[in-house]
Amino acid sequence: MLDWQKQNHIIQQEKEKEMIQYESKRLKDQWERDLKNEQIEKEKFKESNKQVYLEIEEFNRKELIEKKKKKKKKKLRKRN
Repeated sequence: MLDWQKQNHIIQQEKEKEMIQYESKRLKDQWERDLKNEQIEKEKFKESNKQVYLEIEEFNRKELIEKKKKKKKKKLRKRN
């Protein structure tokens, strides 16, 4: 090989190595972003579920109070 060919070959190998490093870093960064986004979505989902359960609990509590009131009214009517 001639000197200029050797030099070009070395330059080409360095470029390939840089590209591989760049691509590796890019993939790693993307993976980390995806993982972070996934965690955020999981937390949002958990919070949403928590809110739904709290709303259901509140609804059930109100329903129970209503039932007790109706039952109490019914007893009062029977007495009269």
